[in-house]
Amino acid sequence: MSIEDPTQPEWMKHKSLKEIELIRDSKKENILNSVMADFVEDSHTLHVIPGIQSFFELPLHNPFATNEVFTIVIADPDQGTEMQLVREPGEWRNWS
Repeated sequence: MSIEDPTQPEWMKHKSLKEIELIRDSKKENILNSVMADFVEDSHTLHVIPGIQSFFELPLHNPFATNEVFTIVIADPDQGTEMQLVREPGEWRNWS
């Protein structure tokens, strides 16, 4: 059966399109993760002096034509809150 088959009723074409959409949506995250794992992951070590503010700037670029959500993980070996991501310009002004 093909969605381009003019002999098929519209409801059957719509059902086929919905099934394709469900399959695509269920596999999208796994496909993106496997493709992205090879070339997007990046790691930096920041050596700081206790009691002195240090800043690290890392520009991010979305290589895709659509909006995507990216995750930034800060692995602080002390498990504290000393290292924080500055998300908004107002936060940046507070520290500068």
